[in-house]
Amino acid sequence: MRMRSRGKLSNLSPEGECPRVENLDVLQSKLKKLLLESKKFLLVLDDVWCLDKERWDQMLIPFNEVGEMGSRILITCRAKEVTSKLGVHHSFPLAELEDDDYWSIFKHYAFGDAKEAITDPQLSELASEIVKKLSKSPLAARMVGSSLRGKPVGYWKQTLQRGDMLKDTLDALCWSFEMLPPCLQRCFALCSLYPKGYHFWNIENLSGFGLHKVF
Repeated sequence: MRMRSRGKLSNLSPEGECPRVENLDVLQSKLKKLLLESKKFLLVLDDVWCLDKERWDQMLIPFNEVGEMGSRILITCRAKEVTSKLGVHHSFPLAELEDDDYWSIFKHYAFGDAKEAITDPQLSELASEIVKKLSKSPLAARMVGSSLRGKPVGYWKQTLQRGDMLKDTLDALCWSFEMLPPCLQRCFALCSLYPKGYHFWNIENLSGFGLHKVF
């Protein structure tokens, strides 16, 4: 939370950078000063998963104390539990994509400009059945479609047989991970030890683990 807050503070700073601050109280004090100067604010938090209300209350203290009337906090999330847990005042659930629109997304990632591929009756039928398993999740369409691109018909059949894994977005992501070569699986597994949003300043950061060979 400290690292992410520091990044947000850097983006708000007129100079585009801020001193390294490890103390949350000092960090929030600086943020409060910036908010007082700008008065109204719009804070956008994308793809929120954290359900720990105490952590959110702590992070939002500066915004609650100095935000003027008309200030807004906008969050996007994939789970309804987030909105109820954080006490969201107004929620706007997005409607599911139309069948044709969702098919277009999947087709774009699975076939790209290779229009002749979809003319194969067997491949077309397999694609149609796989799409039905994805619960109209755009992320799943992208991940699964990209993983299937250029693969032989047998690979598509194997994917369809594991259709139960594709019904949930996170399961679809897990499936795409399992389809990676072992060397890339090890790479992702190691990188998952770093916190979300961590910046690798250069590839040498990973050289000690032998991952530079992967890249």
